[in-house]
Amino acid sequence: MNTITLEDAIRDRIVTSAALASVQTQGVFSTIAPEGIEIKQGNDPLVVFELLSGLFDDNMIENGLVCQYRVSIYDHRNNGTSSASTLYDAIIGNGTPDTPPTRGLHRWAATVSGINISQARLIRVGYGHTGNILHYYLDFEVYAQEA
Repeated sequence: MNTITLEDAIRDRIVTSAALASVQTQGVFSTIAPEGIEIKQGNDPLVVFELLSGLFDDNMIENGLVCQYRVSIYDHRNNGTSSASTLYDAIIGNGTPDTPPTRGLHRWAATVSGINISQARLIRVGYGHTGNILHYYLDFEVYAQEA
């Protein structure tokens, strides 16, 4: 099963969610930000997401994959928390148990060619810092099955 198309859908969803929340970013990148992107005072936050793990589930009928993704928000300590907080909320989303989200990843069911996706779910959050760089992270789990 090819997770690249799933990662493209996740990146597009994060970009759309940030735009719907009217928050600016330096970009949304898979695994690493390109050269020239800096986390410094006065710059917008930066979003990086990565596949933490993918555990195959061969249930004899179809191939499945349980994926855990980490979405990280990096910002400079002196920028305040307003932009990072708005972005954090946008990435989590606005879904409820009864209503699918119009933005964000929690409870989002991706539409990806060749893959059936169950709802993404938020499983872990955290915070850290190195010097003046703040790092907020959100871990999501997605179950994907070949269509």
